[in-house]
Amino acid sequence: MSMVSDVEKMLFECFADGEVHTFEEYNAMAIRLNIIQEDNTSAIRNTVYKLKNNPNFKTVGKGKYIVCAQENKKDNDNGLTVEEAFDFLSKRLKRIKKMDVIKNSYEELQRGKKEVEIYDRYVSEFNKCLSQG
Repeated sequence: MSMVSDVEKMLFECFADGEVHTFEEYNAMAIRLNIIQEDNTSAIRNTVYKLKNNPNFKTVGKGKYIVCAQENKKDNDNGLTVEEAFDFLSKRLKRIKKMDVIKNSYEELQRGKKEVEIYDRYVSEFNKCLSQG
């Protein structure tokens, strides 16, 4: 796993309490868990940037964030609205399109490719449902 993925996993495991946490807290925890070295601040910054469109990660001020628990929500009342879901998917697809072999690891490129394949299957299913109307 890449360092950014390790930091993301740490954020959702250690800070998903709905409370405001700071960049400094994230950095200290990542160092404590030996995910990053003390002089590395870019891994946290890169992870925060990667999560900026994630509905479970909210920026509330400079260097202050709220991580919401990632739950499998069955009720539409507790989940994303259709508009929020499509907005999230649209932003994610735009980020996938910007990936390249220079900036992204092989693992990230493969994950993006698999996501696109999943999205293609969903679009196909949606089109079938809509055409049967």
